[in-house]
Amino acid sequence: AIISAETYQCRHEWKPHTGTIHSISATPTEPPTFYTASEDRLVRAHSGFPPKLVTTYAEHHAPVVSLCCTAGCVWSGSTDGVLNLWGLNNNTTVKAHNGGCLVLKA
Repeated sequence: AIISAETYQCRHEWKPHTGTIHSISATPTEPPTFYTASEDRLVRAHSGFPPKLVTTYAEHHAPVVSLCCTAGCVWSGSTDGVLNLWGLNNNTTVKAHNGGCLVLKA
């Protein structure tokens, strides 16, 4: 659900994943694109209100629990220790790390 910060009332019911959402992050652009990471092993990009799906990234093989957006890329980390770097300008994926990374910060 999307809750109003002014009234604390539900503004829109929204279920972008089949699993629990573990992380959400937005790009530092105008208008922002925001990303969700889920138990269903997917990272999804959304824009607008109500949110519309822009694209889905499906390279993880375990639940995705951490996201970090920077200019031109999104980092995502999953419970199997894989860290992916998603190039937003050319839709590329780079496996950046295969270890124990679970928390990402900008």
